Amino acid sequence: MSRDQGAKSVTSATLDGSGPAVKKRATRLISARIVLPISLLVASVVIVAVVAIAFWARQSDQATIQRDTVAVSNALNALIERLPQEQQSVFSGDEAYKKIVLDFDQLWTHRNIGQQLYRIHGHDVIAVVSAHQRPLYLMADGRKLPETEYERYRGELAHLVTEVQKTNRNFLIQSIATHDDGAPLRGVGPSKLVNKLHAVDLVLIDGRVGVASVMAVTPTITPKILDLRPTSMVISVKFLSRPVLDQIGSGAVVNSLHIHSVNEETPPQIKARFHEGPGEIPLIDNSGRHLGVLHWFSELPGTVLAAKASPLVILAILTLVALTIFILNTARRAAREVEASEAKARHDAMHDQLTGLPNRSYLALQLADTLKVAIPGNLQIGCVRLDLDGFTEINDIYGHKAGDQLIVGISRRLRTAIGPQAFLSRAGGDEFAILVMGIGDTDDMMTICEKIMEAVREPFAIDGNRLVAIGSIGFAVAPDHGTSAEEILRRADMALHAAKKKHDNRIVQYFAAIEDHVHERQRLVHDLREALTNGELYVCYQPLVSADELSMVSVESLLRWRHPTRGEITPALFIPIAEEFGMIDEIGRWVLETSCREARHWNDLSVAVNISPMHLSQPDFVDQVIDITARTGFDPKRLVIEVTEGIMLEYADAARRVFDQLRSVGIKIALDDFGTGYSSLSYLEEFRFDKLKIDRSFLRNLETSPEAAAIVHTIIGLGNTLNTTIVAEGVETEAHCRFLQAAGCNELQGFLFSKPVTAPQIMRRMMMEQAVNRDLEFLRVAQGA
Repeated sequence: MSRDQGAKSVTSATLDGSGPAVKKRATRLISARIVLPISLLVASVVIVAVVAIAFWARQSDQATIQRDTVAVSNALNALIERLPQEQQSVFSGDEAYKKIVLDFDQLWTHRNIGQQLYRIHGHDVIAVVSAHQRPLYLMADGRKLPETEYERYRGELAHLVTEVQKTNRNFLIQSIATHDDGAPLRGVGPSKLVNKLHAVDLVLIDGRVGVASVMAVTPTITPKILDLRPTSMVISVKFLSRPVLDQIGSGAVVNSLHIHSVNEETPPQIKARFHEGPGEIPLIDNSGRHLGVLHWFSELPGTVLAAKASPLVILAILTLVALTIFILNTARRAAREVEASEAKARHDAMHDQLTGLPNRSYLALQLADTLKVAIPGNLQIGCVRLDLDGFTEINDIYGHKAGDQLIVGISRRLRTAIGPQAFLSRAGGDEFAILVMGIGDTDDMMTICEKIMEAVREPFAIDGNRLVAIGSIGFAVAPDHGTSAEEILRRADMALHAAKKKHDNRIVQYFAAIEDHVHERQRLVHDLREALTNGELYVCYQPLVSADELSMVSVESLLRWRHPTRGEITPALFIPIAEEFGMIDEIGRWVLETSCREARHWNDLSVAVNISPMHLSQPDFVDQVIDITARTGFDPKRLVIEVTEGIMLEYADAARRVFDQLRSVGIKIALDDFGTGYSSLSYLEEFRFDKLKIDRSFLRNLETSPEAAAIVHTIIGLGNTLNTTIVAEGVETEAHCRFLQAAGCNELQGFLFSKPVTAPQIMRRMMMEQAVNRDLEFLRVAQGA
């Protein structure tokens, strides 16, 4: 089904012509013109007769041409196959091997090879060449020529000689490997050796097309004594001369068989034979080179009959035209109006109004129709999904008019990039879909996707602004990734979704793991919703100690999930899912409330809670925090809100407003993972964080990288300058601790001091430290007394 046919199927209900107005108009026409039924009947009979005659004539002509083509082709193939057989008929056995290969005998070769092939079989050129392609003997048109004349033929025959040499040696070696019992090498029989020890091809020599055969001269000896050195070869050429063509034409029962090049004009006297149809077979050698065309003329009985009947048919048609012209004009005007209306409705239903491209409905129909043809034909179809990242922001900043112009510009570039053979559609607001027919492999698809990406990345000049679009591409290939349109579109969407999550290569091919990952995410989404109500989430706390006394001064709240069947699930896996599926708000409130409730009796111990960037987009976020501290009885001055650098980039205005409101009630702000993102001194000065947390990656490289040590020193010095508390994360060794103490770091956090523990464990540690402090104080007092 074609694209238009696919579109017609959608609006077929409007094309049946069964409406009341149509029937009423038809009734008026019939009653006003009684002659119309008779005219239509006669016209139908004439049309059927014309179509039948034309169809029969065409079928008859085609059958004749096809029959002649098969006959000529078979006759030519018989000539080609006969040439090596004729060669073999005049030489075989050890005598030929001795006289030609071991000790070349010019006279014997002339009498037994050259004259025999020329006189008996009519070979035009006979030559013998050595294993090193040195000419030993040459005869042309029945005359023996000097061997130097062989250079006229060498260029056309060299590839056949080389092929036979290679085939002959491989065959002999293989025979030795398989005939170790001393049996004769040629015991398989001469007829079978023709297929292994010769090469045949069409050649073009001095403007004449001919058939060339090269045959190796081999002995009948046992493999144990076989000399594997290259052997001499006998070469024969038979040109497609007039007698040969007549012989082929006689065997195929065709006339005027002749050869000429593609650009050569057919003689006028042959063109004058109008009642005959041309047939042709291209003459192409094994390398695909076009040497000429074999032409002939076939009798076309169908055309002759149609020509004789045409005057009567024309007369009948002219008579009917005179009777029906008025009716046709009237009907034509009405039909055009209805047709135009229906065509517009069909087009609008299947095309995007902005770009004029096919829409998603048309895409699904086109893909389904294409798969019906491609899959039985073992063709691959690629489905590419392109999404423009950040298009919403372009609309918000520059307006919808600029966004529309950008979409139109991208659609034009895509059409240029993918070419006319691909099917381009607009699948959504900022999404395009492309069907690529007849691809070779995955590399072809990657090349096409890279062209698409290059077209999208090129900046657009719109209303004086330089707009840059960034695309993500996912693609699936049929039938490898599915055999239905629904499967291919769904899996291309999955690949696109995976591409949008990547930052390096935003072109992703569908593979089974993507779908497994989607199903896994769906299970996690379901289980995470259940976890919120089943009490599977809990909070751990990791202590932060002072750098000088190594006593606990603060804790960081860390969310954990203990799945009933899968055990502990890392936050790196379920936190992004919570953000994507809108659960992070509820989870964030629960973590904050749980932390405040469990830590309210921990004296002056501060509690740090991480927040997601999505929290800042909530207008009542500050009110929620204040309400939670009030309900749990937690002093807001002990609360530290931790954020990442990405928040300042994406939500700078909202972050500034929220931070000011939180500080107004005594809540502190900490910048987490400092130094790993888009660190900017202007942000530090503008937002005035209460704490900077050095990312753990710098401490991992501390002992091996002088640069890491220098960066840590710089951050600590920067914090002292800004009067900001510096916290080092990931402290795992005594060496880390000593380095940070010497560098002037304020607080330390890591497994060296404690892993994340439960609230009761924090309480016990705090009580132990208090007891130790009391004992130390008692000792100091006692020593002072």
